[in-house]
Amino acid sequence: LRRALRSGIDRIFMGETRSPSEAAVALDAATTNHLVLANFHADGIEGGIGKLADLAGRLRSDAWSLLAECLVAIFFQQMTVQEKDGQFRSVPAISPFIIPGGVDGRRIRGCIREGKLAELATDIDRQRAMIRARN
Repeated sequence: LRRALRSGIDRIFMGETRSPSEAAVALDAATTNHLVLANFHADGIEGGIGKLADLAGRLRSDAWSLLAECLVAIFFQQMTVQEKDGQFRSVPAISPFIIPGGVDGRRIRGCIREGKLAELATDIDRQRAMIRARN
């Protein structure tokens, strides 16, 4: 990944991010104007933000601040079982959380910077309701 950063690319697609070094390099890339798409296991949007910051934080003391600065969106995917006509099938349920601009974005970034992820619940629920209203 470090070699890729030096090659002039602007988008980085990572596989599963499991190690502190992978998380730290992802944050480094994101803060230097690279679009970084990474996946990892977590128990929700807040859990995903916390996991990435905690992983990178093992190597970088400024991980929470960097993540607050560069996070654009996080998508939580969970498989659900749906029944239709007596048939059961697994269907992905995707919950996006997009960091807006303006006052709301600054407040959200402040919560992330300070590790106050529980305070994001209202914003996450608001975005989820807006998406449901459009469908």
